[in-house]
Amino acid sequence: LRLSGWKPTSLIDVRDKAILLTCYAGAYKRSELVEIQVDDLAEAPEGLAIRIVKPRKNGPFWKPVSFSKNRDVCPATAIKAWIAASGIDSGPLFRPIDRHGNIGSAALSPQSISVILKRMAPHFGLDPEDVASHSLRAGMVTDLLAAGAAKSDVIRLSGLSDGRMRQSYADQANLFAVNYVELAGLK
Repeated sequence: LRLSGWKPTSLIDVRDKAILLTCYAGAYKRSELVEIQVDDLAEAPEGLAIRIVKPRKNGPFWKPVSFSKNRDVCPATAIKAWIAASGIDSGPLFRPIDRHGNIGSAALSPQSISVILKRMAPHFGLDPEDVASHSLRAGMVTDLLAAGAAKSDVIRLSGLSDGRMRQSYADQANLFAVNYVELAGLK
């Protein structure tokens, strides 16, 4: 993700930036993202660890959100900025905000995440028509595989099974691994 010079100017902007960066960095499903509670965050020198309580086969687990050198696109920094700006100290991390800046007490709905991501897309150089929560999840998985990350690490972060990841994401990440044009002799 690239930030195109945009800086948050409202409480909604601060929250939405944290949502977009967290969704991408953790390869989150919408349902996982909205279920995060403030108490599910643990600070570490490397960033934040987020406990995902909704059990998978092996029960709750932790997802890392490491600090980035570029603080403009650092998900851990964005989460901390959202907590500081909102004053939230318990309950759901990501909540609705009304037009007067009042923060609700309930969690955002999974459906609201797609609306927020589409609204935020231009600030990150993305076309809103090309963005949904799954596209950020898929993008992170594809980016990690293309960068040479171990499949086991990608599986641990995303929660995808090896078979599902191999079929769709690995093929996309390696789309240009072979230059078929040159291979065919068109050099």
